[in-house]
Amino acid sequence: MALQLVGGAFFSSMFQALFDKMASSEVMDFFRKKKLNPGLLKNLEILLISADAVLDDAEGKQLGNPHVRKWLLQLKEAIYAAEDLMIEICDECLPTDVECESSSRPTKVMRLTLPAF
Repeated sequence: MALQLVGGAFFSSMFQALFDKMASSEVMDFFRKKKLNPGLLKNLEILLISADAVLDDAEGKQLGNPHVRKWLLQLKEAIYAAEDLMIEICDECLPTDVECESSSRPTKVMRLTLPAF
């Protein structure tokens, strides 16, 4: 049970960090500069909000349902991929000699390994 709570806190903080980074001026400027469709960010945000909405229920069901467990593991990898994307965007749009606010410049993501049941 405690491991579920740790996983939930992890996911919640990751979602919030991703939402903050996606809304940052650096990421928005990157999309404008590269002439990318800002709808892509909106779609990612919608997907993350949807995943966050069902996360609590899924964490409670993962012990008895291997399909839910697999979904949670895939969600974890998707969150890491989104975080890596935000890191790449910030690295590309910010010169290396410029200090960036900690809230907008991502830090290295610590990988949380969920126990297999």
